[in-house]
Parts: sequence; C-alpha cells; structure tokens
Amino acid sequence: MKAKYTFPIKSNSRTDIGVSFTHQEWEYELKEEGGELTKISITLPNFPIEALPSISSTPDLEIKMSISIPTDPFIDDVFSKIRTIEGSLSFWGVDEINTEEYEREWIAENETEKSLLQMFSYKTNFHEPPIKDRPTTHLDLVIRSIISTEKFEPFEIALNFNRRGKIDFKSGKYIEAIYDYFFFLEHLYSNGKFRSKELANQFENSKELVAFIEKTKNEIQIHEPDVKTNSELKKIINTTTQETIREIIKLRGFLHHHSRSNPNIWHPSKQKDFKGEAIFLMHLCHSISISKCITELFTNDCLTKFRDTIVVDAEKQRIRWPNLEKALEPTKSNPTHKNKYSYTQKRFNLSIPEIK
Repeated sequence: MKAKYTFPIKSNSRTDIGVSFTHQEWEYELKEEGGELTKISITLPNFPIEALPSISSTPDLEIKMSISIPTDPFIDDVFSKIRTIEGSLSFWGVDEINTEEYEREWIAENETEKSLLQMFSYKTNFHEPPIKDRPTTHLDLVIRSIISTEKFEPFEIALNFNRRGKIDFKSGKYIEAIYDYFFFLEHLYSNGKFRSKELANQFENSKELVAFIEKTKNEIQIHEPDVKTNSELKKIINTTTQETIREIIKLRGFLHHHSRSNPNIWHPSKQKDFKGEAIFLMHLCHSISISKCITELFTNDCLTKFRDTIVVDAEKQRIRWPNLEKALEPTKSNPTHKNKYSYTQKRFNLSIPEIK
C-alpha cells in the first residue's frame, strides 16, 4: 500500500513542464499549470494497513456514517521533508508550500489491498464561505464608521494591528497574528516600556487591560469552540490574570529569538502550535477595539450626523432608515444620550433601509 501527500505551491517564477522522479524510495512529483508550479506530491511505500481510515455505520446518530482516521505514522516525516524543501526551493521562485491544506491518498498495489480500502483520499483546506452564507454587511454601520473616522484617529495604528491580526489568523498564520496582536497591546498599554519586567508592570497596572483580559476569559468559552480541544487555550483561561499577562510577554520573548542550540525552539512553518495563544489574543484585542470604537457609532452625536447625511443608492434614489428617529428619542434611563452606549441593534434595526 502506498500513501501519497499533495501540497499546494505558491510560486513567482515560470515553469514549462512538470516532472516526477524517485529518490530513496520516495516518489516526488511537481505539477505545472499554466506555466507555474502549483503542487508537489510525495508518495511513500509500505503504508501500514492498520493506519488506513475506516467507515462505520451509526444509524442511531444524526450523522449516519462515522469516519475514523488513525494516526498517520509518516505524516511528521513528510511535513519535515516538505518544510526543508520549501526553504531550499525559495531560491528558485517558490514562495510557499502550504502544509495546512493538503490531500492524502491511499494507493492499492494489488486487489487484496484494494479490497481493504474504505476511503481513497481526503483533503484539508481553508475556503471562504459562499456569498449566500456570509454575514450581512449592515450599511448603516459602514456609513457611521466612515463619518466617525475623526473619533477613531487616535486608535488608527492599534486598529490596523488588529486588522492585520485578523487577516493573518484567518489564513492560518498564527505566529504572525500573535505579533500583530502583541503590538496592538504594546501600542496601547506599554507607555513606552519594552523590557519584560517593566512591560509586565505596565500591563498589570492598567485597570482597563486587566478588565478586558478577565472579560475575555469569561466570555471566550461562549464563542470559541476550540476551548474544548486546545490545551494552550485552556491553560490561558485557567490561570490568573497576572499569570496570563506574564505568559503573553514570555511568548513575545520566545518568538522574538531563535537559536539552533535550543532543541525546543519554534519552527516558522508549525503555525498550529500557537493557535491557542492566537485565539485568545484575537478575542482580547477584538473586545478592546469594539469598546473603543464601536460604542461611538451608537452615540447621539453619531446618530444625529448619520440622520443629516443624505445617502443614495446606485440609481441616485434616497435611502432612509425607518427607525432612526425612534433611536434618537430620549429614554427614561438616559434622557440626554450624551456619550452613552444606550443603543443596541436589538432596540432598533437601522440595517434594513427604505429606498424612496
């Protein structure tokens, strides 16, 4: 039985043909499409039968079939080889070999082996959901964000660190995301300090940051499914706030240095090792950003400016939000609405415009 592993390639050079060859019993194949390398495959012999996937019937469950995939005895060796190849091919126009999205196939070499195969291949990948399944963009919030930019200008750098963190996290670049989010926190709360001890004191003495860390710990379990399975995320949630702060700073120092003499040093391609920390920092920085910026969109001042802004569609038809005036009415608990976060989308829905 053979096992074949195929990884996508990103390259910036031209390649006229694809090639395949065998070296030390491992079969290599480089695929070319439209003049560029797009995939690399490694095929290994002697894949153990007991490590093949199996499919079993589960009639009593909502999902009627269950797939079991045992631990692959070769996968670590394949990943190690691919990471070395990725580095060496960088001289020849290869930008990246994606180890997060790969296809694994099992290839029978005779009829007996073929009869043992219940599943021939599977593929892991990241992809954008179809447009119909994406969350709706609330146009009123987009417009209010644009007309409130002068309020956001003091946080412009922090907001862009947060934005870049989201992009890196979404693409599985968890180490880069951690850097983005740490710079976000350092920018807002370090007061110019950068040495670990001084930085810890600054973070621990910030009542605002401490409150957000505690809030994130309490709320992350509601929104984040990885809490149940990621050991590093569990560890962060179950430590004290002081310990959390010091672990974040320690992680910054760990990722900031690299030495061949350290057997436990991090690998730039093993991004998943840091997913738990990246998840926590993503939720923490998002919570801080929301508090500093989004609340402004619900103030009386912002809503008044929004009401006075003429918005038209592509056909130059005026767009009106039917519940806007109601949103501007004083409430018993807050008769003036001055700089208070007294509005919620549940109370009024501005996101369904009327075109008149």
